[in-house]
Amino acid sequence: MTESEFVNGIALMTASIGKPMPDQQVEAWYLILGELTVDQLRRGIIETIRHHQFAGFPPVGTILANAGATTTVADEAILAWASVRDAIGRVGAYDSADFGPTVNAVIRDLGGWPTICDTLTADLQWVEKRFCGAYRAFSATSRIPDEMTRHLPGLSEMSNSRGGRGNYRLARIPLVTDLSDGITIEQRAIQGPMNGVLSLVEGIG
Repeated sequence: MTESEFVNGIALMTASIGKPMPDQQVEAWYLILGELTVDQLRRGIIETIRHHQFAGFPPVGTILANAGATTTVADEAILAWASVRDAIGRVGAYDSADFGPTVNAVIRDLGGWPTICDTLTADLQWVEKRFCGAYRAFSATSRIPDEMTRHLPGLSEMSNSRGGRGNYRLARIPLVTDLSDGITIEQRAIQGPMNGVLSLVEGIG
């Protein structure tokens, strides 16, 4: 299926929901759904709309299931990266971030949250490849060490911690790696990073 055919298919869903789909979400969905035929995509969208019970866009896994396909860990990795890309701009390096155990471990393995945020735009494609590879590896692990799964300190938390001050802002970020039942692999209900609301709370270092 070509990208233009995919966009035409998604237009059916956006018209039904009554809101446009952000460009980053279109890109992520195309990576997941692009191997479907046009007929499969149309069937998946129509069946999803017919039984749609979500606020905002439905889980991409629902469309796959209704099209007769299934999501894989590789698919989840791509969608998790879409959440991270969105948060880079919305949260930034100064606030701390919490994506849930698996993604926290992946980002920590890649150098931490400020390091990810400071990546040059031109280099993000390479970071994405490393992210997806690490995501698949951590997903195959029976138990990730607790110290790897904790929230990701931002620059403010790091600075306050060194200076003996404890306050910092923590953004709890919902993931878009939702499966057909509407629950993420981190077992939290979401609408997707572009539709959901980032929860900023005061933490104590």
